[in-house]
Amino acid sequence: MTISKIVQFGLEDLALQLKEKGASSREIAQILSAESGKNINHTNVLNFFNRRTQDLREIAKKQVKLKSQIVQQEINVIDELRYINQKVKVAIEELEKDGSDPSRRAPLLAVLQRQTEFISKRLGEVSDAPQITILNQEFDKFQESVLSIVEEEGGRELRERILRRV
Repeated sequence: MTISKIVQFGLEDLALQLKEKGASSREIAQILSAESGKNINHTNVLNFFNRRTQDLREIAKKQVKLKSQIVQQEINVIDELRYINQKVKVAIEELEKDGSDPSRRAPLLAVLQRQTEFISKRLGEVSDAPQITILNQEFDKFQESVLSIVEEEGGRELRERILRRV
């Protein structure tokens, strides 16, 4: 894949600023050409923004996948700890049924207590309200970014149709 002239000449920030201000691809090309002294046409500008849109979509997909993997790992750890706790509880019950010395149960109870605290702490971090608020704010920013790209590429009508579905 060839490198965009806009990237090659270090004009990404300027191109983004101009696009943000509502400049057309032809206007952006004209300004970038004047700024760099290189021939940049509107097709170069369109290709740059199309590639950027594709890159942003790929990044978003990777972030969602990575977050899903992290959440799944957390769930797996908690499930494993719950399984171990269940085994420890059974062992404690066996010792109680056998009438064993209570001091033999103490280490098992300590393990059970530590693991229960650890699980509670992990679940507390997952369900902590400030973190959820931050995640919601980040999601709202992400959604607005995606909708802006949709509007740039497909127009206001497409953006409105997507918003109705969300």
